Amino acid sequence: MVVTGPETRKQEWTAFGSAPFIMLAAIAVVGSIVWWVRGKVFETQIAKLVTQRSVLNERLRLGVDALAA
Repeated sequence: MVVTGPETRKQEWTAFGSAPFIMLAAIAVVGSIVWWVRGKVFETQIAKLVTQRSVLNERLRLGVDALAA
């Protein structure tokens, strides 16, 4: 059996066409999970950037204070 052959693709589309609501529900669940994971990854990246900005602002303030003294 060829996994990527045209006959296999035809059978897959036939199966999808015979149960579209089940497949669409599965796609919606997977999409929701991917969306949630993406949000958590971006949330972590944003938190790291905010921390870096705070550190840089503190270093800048210390530099300005050193120049003023």
